[in-house]
Amino acid sequence: MKKVLVLGAGLSTPYLIKYLLEKHAGETIVLDRDYRLAKSRIGGHLRGRAVEVSITRPSVLEPYIREADVVVSMLPAFMHADVIKLAIKYRKPVVTASYIKGEIKELGEEARKAGVPVIGECGADPGIDHAMAKRKIDQLRSKGYKIKKVRTAAGALVHPDYLKDNPWKYKFTWAPRNVVMAGRSTTAYISNHKLRLLPYPKPFDDIRQMHNPITGTMEAYPNSDSSRYLDWYGFSDINELWRGSIRYPGFISSWRLIAMSGITDPFLFVPEVVKTYRQLMSSLLGTDDVEGKLRQMGATPEDIYRIKWLGLLDEILLIAHRKSPTVPDVFESLLRQKWKLNPKDKDMVIIQEEIEYETTKGKKMLWKGSMYHVGEDAQNTAIAFTVGIPVAIITRLLVEGKLKLDGGLYIPVIPEIYNPLLDELQELGLIFNEEELSIEEEVNVS
Repeated sequence: MKKVLVLGAGLSTPYLIKYLLEKHAGETIVLDRDYRLAKSRIGGHLRGRAVEVSITRPSVLEPYIREADVVVSMLPAFMHADVIKLAIKYRKPVVTASYIKGEIKELGEEARKAGVPVIGECGADPGIDHAMAKRKIDQLRSKGYKIKKVRTAAGALVHPDYLKDNPWKYKFTWAPRNVVMAGRSTTAYISNHKLRLLPYPKPFDDIRQMHNPITGTMEAYPNSDSSRYLDWYGFSDINELWRGSIRYPGFISSWRLIAMSGITDPFLFVPEVVKTYRQLMSSLLGTDDVEGKLRQMGATPEDIYRIKWLGLLDEILLIAHRKSPTVPDVFESLLRQKWKLNPKDKDMVIIQEEIEYETTKGKKMLWKGSMYHVGEDAQNTAIAFTVGIPVAIITRLLVEGKLKLDGGLYIPVIPEIYNPLLDELQELGLIFNEEELSIEEEVNVS
């Protein structure tokens, strides 16, 4: 009986584990430091087994990886490289939703020589977005068409029905720290055939409008380093390659002011004399007239209202969960209260993509693709579904021998992965939409 080892039983795993228990004929082993959580994910299924392991060092995982047929790593990103090293040692395929970069990318040659496929970036974003874009790119290339521009953006948001009293139109549906630190990693994209590198907080000045038939016009800002996908997508040169994060209109302009204030700077610690959020903002902006300073920075009345709504301009005590907190620590603690997902709230994941291309007859066209999925409640979320299910599908294909790959690094940009992945996601209820039109017919092309 073949074994799938799932490392981690966190928020992104409920649908992943349920899928494997239902569709994988062998054993699914869920390993987590929280035995009760791992056991709850199994739910008493006869082919499931929960294991409690406190990962104090990578070698603790070794006996479990040695006995597995496929390893699924849903651990924190910094632990993936150690998992992959052990998987290479025992020649076990690895699947993860995390980015293929840094130390993981450095293991590519070792994985290739060992004949071990490591498939990453197969969640929602990155993941489904890659599959959607690359399938269309390959279809267009097969007709001899020239790809001019590729723009993809995704958002883990909350359905508008559950945001009526929230001027930010935002709540946490995934890792709060990642939201607070957004834009601080390398942000770069290709524009007019050249690389644009955006220092913080410049990404929030670069707002694009993207429209889909479900939620209408949304806004997006560039995230991460889009240029690293030139090779993955097969581009030696392209006019534009841009990836972004989607928000409801108004969020990005207000967050830009947050970023400019310095409250997300991880190297700033809160001085002991600062006791309230207003004092913190006053010290960051260098004035007691915080509202006036924000207006000088370009804030609109709507921006100031959003910032006030968070409580940043009130004399309320800082929320600190550890000694000597950083400025982002106390900011995140406040956001966790204001942007908390209520038990009956429904989140949603949307992906919007645009590909401009030229036909063999010289006609300029625009393809628009979108994906949309709504969660059930605050526990059974759309983000958990759209991250976990693609990982589960690819894992099942591997363990059943239906996906045969040589050793090396992969993301869902090859037909062997993106075709069965997208086809099954549609069968499972994800909503996909496509439209194509002449560039001359499009009014607001970004």
